[in-house]
Amino acid sequence: MSNPTPRILAIDNRLANLLTLRATLTPEFELQFASSGTQGLAMAAESPPDLILIDLMMSEMDGYETCRRLKADPRLQDIPMIFLTELGQAGTACTEQVPSPTDTVFTPPILAEITRRRIRNLLHREQLRRAAEKYRKHLATREQALLESEAFTRTILNSLTENLAVLDPQGVIVSVNRAWQRFAEENGAPGLATNSVGLSYRSVCMAAAGQPGGDEALQAWAGIVAVLTKTQPHFSHEYACNSPDRARWFRMRVDPMLTPGKGVVVVHEDITPRKQAENALREQEAFFRLITENLEGFVAVLDIEGRRVYNSPSYARLLGDRNLCGTSSFTDIHPADRERVVGAFHETVATGIGHHLEFRFVTADGGIRLIESRGGVIRDDEGRIKRVVVVSHDVTERKAAEEQIHHLAFYDALTQLPNRLLLNDRLQQSMAASKRNACYGALMFIDLDDFKPVNDRHGHAVGDLLLIEAANRLKTCVRAADTVARFGGDEFVVILSDLHVDKIESSAQAAIVADKIRIRLSEPYVLTIRYEGSTDSIIEHHCTASIGVTLFHDHVASRDDLLKRADAEMYQAKQAGRNLIRFHEEKDGVD
Repeated sequence: MSNPTPRILAIDNRLANLLTLRATLTPEFELQFASSGTQGLAMAAESPPDLILIDLMMSEMDGYETCRRLKADPRLQDIPMIFLTELGQAGTACTEQVPSPTDTVFTPPILAEITRRRIRNLLHREQLRRAAEKYRKHLATREQALLESEAFTRTILNSLTENLAVLDPQGVIVSVNRAWQRFAEENGAPGLATNSVGLSYRSVCMAAAGQPGGDEALQAWAGIVAVLTKTQPHFSHEYACNSPDRARWFRMRVDPMLTPGKGVVVVHEDITPRKQAENALREQEAFFRLITENLEGFVAVLDIEGRRVYNSPSYARLLGDRNLCGTSSFTDIHPADRERVVGAFHETVATGIGHHLEFRFVTADGGIRLIESRGGVIRDDEGRIKRVVVVSHDVTERKAAEEQIHHLAFYDALTQLPNRLLLNDRLQQSMAASKRNACYGALMFIDLDDFKPVNDRHGHAVGDLLLIEAANRLKTCVRAADTVARFGGDEFVVILSDLHVDKIESSAQAAIVADKIRIRLSEPYVLTIRYEGSTDSIIEHHCTASIGVTLFHDHVASRDDLLKRADAEMYQAKQAGRNLIRFHEEKDGVD
C-alpha cells in the first residue's frame, strides 16, 4: 500500500506567493491555503497537516504570533514549520523569534527543486523522529510489562501452599517460593532457605540421603534426572518426612517447563491429612460393615459407573434374595425417575458432591416404594473418586402421612376445596401478584339460596351431596389459575387473578365469570341417595346463588377488608331478591 501524499498548509496573505507555491509543490504534495493566521490556526486544528509554511510578514497576525499559537497546541507543536520572509529578515526569524531551532526559513525567490528537496528532508527527519519516539515508548511498555509479569508470577508462586522449586536444565535451582523456604527453616536448614538459588538440587538430595529415609531422597533425584533428560514425561513420588513432634507425608511432583529444554518444576505437597484419612478409613471399614448390616435403612456402595459393589442385607426386603454384586443400581428405579437419578449420580462422580434425592423404586414383586437417599464419595490414594456410597430409607408411609396431614390442614374434608386457611394464603398471593403486575383481581363471595330446606327436608347427607355438586360446578366455571374455596356452611369464595390493568375491563371480565357461576349453580340438582340394603332414591332440587364481588388492586385494601366487602355485597344481592350479583363500588375514592 503506497504512502499518502504529504499535506502542506500554506499560511500567506499574498496571492502571488500562494500561486508560486502551488506551481512549485504540486502534484508531489497536497497543498492547502490559508490567507491569514486566524484561518490557518483553525484549519490546522481541524485537520493537522504534515508541514506548515508561514509568511512572517502578514498584516492581521504576523508569522511569529501564528507560530507561537501553533506551538502552544500540544497536537500541533511537533509539526515542522517553514517560514517565508524577505532576505533581510531571515536572520531575525531564525535566531530570535522562531520558537523552534528545527524550523526553517525560506527567502524569495523560491527555487522549485531546492524547495521540494528541503521539504522532503524536513518531512523525512520528522518521520524518523516519530518512529524513534514510537520505538522508545514501545520498549518502555515492554519493559514495564515484563516487570509486572515477573511480579505477578512471584506473587502467585508465594501464595501457593505447596513447596515449589524451579530448576534449570542442569538441575540447578533458579527460583523457590516462600513455602519452600519455610519448609527448609522448619526442618533445620535455615541456610538452605536463604541461599538455595544457585545450588544443584542434587546436593540437596544428597544431603538428605544421609538422614533416615535417605533412599527416598536418592529416588527423588533419579526422578528429576529422568524428567530433565526426557526419559519420563513426569515423575511423582510419595515419601515420609517426619518432624520431631509428628509424622508427615509429602507427595513430590516433577513436571517439565512449558518451554521445552528450559528445566523442570519440583513441587512438594503435604499429604499428611489425606494419609491420615486413608488410615482412619481402613480402620473403620470393619466398623462400617458392622453398622450397615444392622441398619433398618439401605446402604449401597457403587463403582463410578453405578454398578453395585456392596449392598446391605436390608436390600433383600426390596429386591429379594438375589446376588446384586455387579448389577446396575439404576435398573430397579421407576422409569419416570431414572434419568433424574442417573444425572445426579454422574454429577456426584464428577464433582464429589453428593445429592439428596427422592425417587420411586420398583420392588421384586412389582410394587412401588418411595425412597429417600443421600450420596457421598470414597477417594483412592490419588484423590480420585473410586466409589459412591448411597444411604437410603423407605419413606413411603411417612410421605403418605405427610400428604394426608397437609390435605386435612388445607382442604375441606367434604368438598375437597381449599379451606379458609389455604384461601387466606391464595388471596395473599393474588394480592401480591396484583401489586407486582398491576393487574386487577376479583374476590367473589357466594351463598346458596334455599339450601336450608334441603337439610330440613332430606337430612344433612343430602345437603352434603348438594354442596359437593355445587363445588364441582364452581370449579368448571373458572381457570386453573383461579381459586375456589369453601368458606363454611353453604358459602364459597372464588378468587380471580390477573384480570386486566384496566378497571372497567377487569369488572367486565369478573361480571362474565360471576354470571356464568350464577347460571351454573341455578341448574337443577339431581341427587342420588344410596341406602344400604334398599333401592337408591333420586331427589331433584332447585337452588340459586347470591354473589357479591369486589375488585382488588395493588394492596389498596387488606385481606379481611376484601372479604367483608364481598360478603356485604352478597347480602345486598339476597335482600334484593336472591339469584343476583352485586359489585362493590367505591365512592369518592373511599370504600
